[in-house]
Amino acid sequence: MARISAALPSTSAPVPRLTAARHGAAPTRLALVVAGAGAVWTAFALGARAMAPATSLATAALSFALGAAAMLLACSIVEWLVHGKLMHRRSRWPLVHLAYDLHHRAHHFTHYPPDAYVQDEVTYVPLVPPRPERACRTRAETAFAALGQALFYASFSLPIVGLAWLVARNAAFVAASGAVAAVFVALAVHVHDAVHCPGHSPLERFRWFWALDRHHYLHHIDTRANVNFLCPLGDLLLGTLRTAPTPAEAARWPSYTAARARVLPSCRKRGNA
Repeated sequence: MARISAALPSTSAPVPRLTAARHGAAPTRLALVVAGAGAVWTAFALGARAMAPATSLATAALSFALGAAAMLLACSIVEWLVHGKLMHRRSRWPLVHLAYDLHHRAHHFTHYPPDAYVQDEVTYVPLVPPRPERACRTRAETAFAALGQALFYASFSLPIVGLAWLVARNAAFVAASGAVAAVFVALAVHVHDAVHCPGHSPLERFRWFWALDRHHYLHHIDTRANVNFLCPLGDLLLGTLRTAPTPAEAARWPSYTAARARVLPSCRKRGNA
């Protein structure tokens, strides 16, 4: 079975796709979905603003529910945009290109290709200084990398929470937005670690964990599909949701069951470090 080289391609060399580039949202569809999501979010925020003067428990509960729903919608669309448009595309902007190197080149092609999808420990790529060609060797490198990943995600969710306050002026709506953002970021980091390392998380007892894992494995086969990780609403709306590999993909890569059954020594232990 074909195996992607452990050596990181040079930043000037083209990185081959795992499959042909057949997926991805059309620009018109993307614009319509983003505009529609923005309109729904704005409607929820303005509704919460209208309820802000009320002091009843029922009104606060409704405002909280609107805030949670609005933030979940925003998180799914923003996650799709950040993951698909920043982390999987080359850029001339140094910081954005660094995200591409650390995620697309290092995570997908060097450390966790489909035939090395599951490993026996959680590994990160060094962030301070950036070393996408190898895995973290020390606890300090791992801590900086994990913190950097969380802060990267939070840098996109926190402005939405601030916008919620500016538009809604409703404490319950903003509290719900902040709570959903915090849980979303924490789960994004933790669950992503767990799907690549069996036994890492108690969340494995839940069926939704395995549904997300199967969803994510297809993303490792085709990086333009299943762009969402936690909430596939963006994939559904933007036409990038997939549930099965193509015949060509199935011939080239292990099935999901086979990939889960083959737990390899981590890339740190195999010498990719």
